Amino acid sequence: AYSLRFLTRFSTTTTTPSTFGYHSSIKIPIFNFSIIITINIIAYVQFKCYNIIIMKKYYRYLKLIIFTMGTQALIYFLIKFFIKDYNAIGSFLNVPLIKPFVFFYDSWYPFILLNTFLIFKSGGKTFNYLIVTMLLVAFMSQITFLVYPTILSRPNIEVNNIIDWLLDFTYKSDTPAVNCLPSMHCNYCFVTSYYILQASNLKKRNKVFIIAYSFMIVLSTLFVKQHIIEDVILAFIYSSLVITLVHFNKKNIDKLFDKLNI
Repeated sequence: AYSLRFLTRFSTTTTTPSTFGYHSSIKIPIFNFSIIITINIIAYVQFKCYNIIIMKKYYRYLKLIIFTMGTQALIYFLIKFFIKDYNAIGSFLNVPLIKPFVFFYDSWYPFILLNTFLIFKSGGKTFNYLIVTMLLVAFMSQITFLVYPTILSRPNIEVNNIIDWLLDFTYKSDTPAVNCLPSMHCNYCFVTSYYILQASNLKKRNKVFIIAYSFMIVLSTLFVKQHIIEDVILAFIYSSLVITLVHFNKKNIDKLFDKLNI
């Protein structure tokens, strides 16, 4: 934008002699091009420096969170690919389908990333404990998926509006609905909520909002028929067990991170 502005505003006009006996007026923007090039070089260098600073500052967060969530997703889909026999499950609690809750359900990924980033920004060793907790919870869940793979039946959706379309898209992108016990949505909501409460630099109202939103995501797993109450209960049990285990092994975790230099 600045280049175009300089080019159109400050192009100079000069008169040059002609071999045919008359003069012609031509634009010579050579000086202006040098300004344009200089401005673009400066802007490029600033942009690269800014990126380097940002990447250096948050490289550790990106490295660990990509490894943690990427590993969980990869193993989940590998298990889903190889296992063909599933146990059909039902629930003792009949929960109604409430379609608008699909917005909460589908916001899970960015919400978890936001939570983990806020915990990272809070400083200290809390982020280390969060990463270990997420990895252990995911490991326990994957073992359960292997030992007792489950499948869940869901209602057919007649698409009449944007909410129906989003819910239908959610179902189709996760078809069939397998390995539901426990719910990974709930696992990570419980875990990140706990560590959000440990973040010292977050205001109380922000913590309340995050906890409330986590609760809505947990409810959404039931109201959009992606999970049953048993999935939520087991997720809470796994999360509580791992959080307790990590709490009593903080010194060992500190030594592990120091040894790995991460």
